Amino acid sequence: MNIPLLVNAILFCASLLFYLFRKKRFDVGTIFYTIMAISAIGSVWFYSYDHVDTYWPNVRITPLLFLWFTINICIHPCLKTDFSKVRQIDDTGISSILDGLTSLFIVLSIFPLLSLLSHFSFDLFVGNTLGQMYESETDKASLFFSGPSKFCFALIRRFESLVLILSFYQLTKKNKRIELIIGTMIPITLFVLFKMLAGSRGGVMGTFITILCLAVYLRNCFSSKVWNKIRLVGITVTGLMFVGIAYISLSRFAYSVSAQSSTITIDQWISQYLGESFIRFSDKAWDTPCYMNGDQNFIYIKKIWGFNVIEDYDRFMSFYEAKLHMPVNVFYTFMGDFYLDFGVIGGIMFAIIFAFIFNKLLSNTNRKVTVVQLLFLTVFFHILGFGFAANVYRTIFIQKDLMYTFILAGLLWIVQKAVTPPIESVQTADYQGVILVRCKLQPIKVYAV
Repeated sequence: MNIPLLVNAILFCASLLFYLFRKKRFDVGTIFYTIMAISAIGSVWFYSYDHVDTYWPNVRITPLLFLWFTINICIHPCLKTDFSKVRQIDDTGISSILDGLTSLFIVLSIFPLLSLLSHFSFDLFVGNTLGQMYESETDKASLFFSGPSKFCFALIRRFESLVLILSFYQLTKKNKRIELIIGTMIPITLFVLFKMLAGSRGGVMGTFITILCLAVYLRNCFSSKVWNKIRLVGITVTGLMFVGIAYISLSRFAYSVSAQSSTITIDQWISQYLGESFIRFSDKAWDTPCYMNGDQNFIYIKKIWGFNVIEDYDRFMSFYEAKLHMPVNVFYTFMGDFYLDFGVIGGIMFAIIFAFIFNKLLSNTNRKVTVVQLLFLTVFFHILGFGFAANVYRTIFIQKDLMYTFILAGLLWIVQKAVTPPIESVQTADYQGVILVRCKLQPIKVYAV
């Protein structure tokens, strides 16, 4: 048994228990710590198999302490936040726009879903077919979509986070429109089914984590009746998603074994997926001879600013694998990816900046959360939820798609600010039965009490 990995697992399990002791409730912070604790335990499990230590013989405590420390910094805002204060999604001035976007996404997803269903076959879940699909270099969308359906899918897939947010928004409204609530299941089904047929286990998990985090974060925005229905549907959907992930995992395992003539067992393969990031970071990444200076996690921003970057992913990997003397497309945890960009000091600074922004996004002084906040929060949820493996936004292609989310968030913010009268101050005073109310855009009004 590797002592540093055991200590790492104990530290993350202790962090989870401490969080539960302090918060005494299940919230998004619980989700993140649970995932990290399972991953840390997975690393101990995987390293216990024979010959694993021959591949990664230099696992040490110092790099693992760095990961534990910086990851705790990133999650710390959850400990400070009272999530029960969030009571409403603020749709002031933009409710019709949000309903319109919901309708638009539903319509756009109909043709792609029909096209996808036409290719659906249970034979895909037999043998290693999904594994072959995942390893194929063919554009997955081109296999299932063509013409208008391909265009619609290319458009809607860039706004998956907003679609998920809008589905919850429709459930929080007082005047609910059942057709929009049911309709949002169409694009969600499209996203999940496409990722499953493409063999993308991580993609399915990413969607599941985002939905889970949003549901838990917005818990108090729902009525008791709606929340009970969400829990019932959530349990069912969770079961189906895990069945889907299991099918994908078995198919990819079968393909991996047949392609590489490997003798690895399914339990070894699962434990490797769960825990290899800690092992790889401690053994390899910590001793990197140089850093990537933002080329991994901020490559699209560097391109916009005029820096020369390698956009072709194959050339990018080849260049940095030769430079760093290790693969760059494997798991090192999300903080490990930022360490490879900026080193120890840069990694700690990033964790502090990450926590600062995350804390600002979680702050809700008026018991309301805006759609813009939720859009940015889903980014943070996705990073932390899948952070046991890697930074999900570390490629230029995904960063380009993320830019669409930022642009849409900016447009919604501008519109909401433009249609909402800014209140300078609200002062009330009771003087002999008279209340004075002062607003910026209105004169003083006097109401008799």
